[in-house]
Amino acid sequence: EQDSKLADIPMPKEYVKLSISERVFTSIRLAHMRGSIVAVVGDSGIGKTKAALEYNSVYPSSSYYLEATPVNGNLRSFLRALSAEMGLPDGGSNLDLENRIKEHLLGMNKVLIIDEAQNLKFTTMEMLKSWSDGDQRKGLKGAGLALIGNPDIESQMQSPKYDRNRRVHVEKCWRNSITKDDVRLLFPALAKEGHEKEFDLMYGMCRSWSAVRGAVYAYINAADSCRESGVEMDYNALFKQ
Repeated sequence: EQDSKLADIPMPKEYVKLSISERVFTSIRLAHMRGSIVAVVGDSGIGKTKAALEYNSVYPSSSYYLEATPVNGNLRSFLRALSAEMGLPDGGSNLDLENRIKEHLLGMNKVLIIDEAQNLKFTTMEMLKSWSDGDQRKGLKGAGLALIGNPDIESQMQSPKYDRNRRVHVEKCWRNSITKDDVRLLFPALAKEGHEKEFDLMYGMCRSWSAVRGAVYAYINAADSCRESGVEMDYNALFKQ
């Protein structure tokens, strides 16, 4: 009977359709369909990356996902990293790299999803924006561009050196917009009668600096601890995390 109770502790799914995740997914879809630029900015750990990866898995043949880092944010490193992601050769000059990428990108209804986009350098960002414009001489539609990251992205776009006349859809996502329905989807076992205290704890954690990521980690650690100790999940197990 005890093993049966322990087996009833469900683990969070890899991807859950939270309200924020759906907004991120829809924003990427907007960029994809229109060949436009969207920026999804907000707190860390609230599901932006999960939604981006989910979009890439749903549309694998028409989307590319790449995480920008302080290392690959400069022009050449970015071109090489994206070439590798697209399965293209990563040698030659910057112009060679860009032309190869554009041949497989422009006029083909593709979308680029750049995570942690605040790490992109100015020249890299300008190149990406030009890809969104397409090639008017050849009559090729531009690629969609979804920039995902922290609020620095929006600040960069408001800088005098950026073209502030360019229309960019900005979707802002904050942890305090996490709803109780989101928490019920994340932790269905805690949404049942008799677990109100545990549910309120996780709801508060999701909306705190821990965000969804921290709450999920706490839940998984508590579940593992309960299994090892042979006890059921309760408030104390969660609170200790």
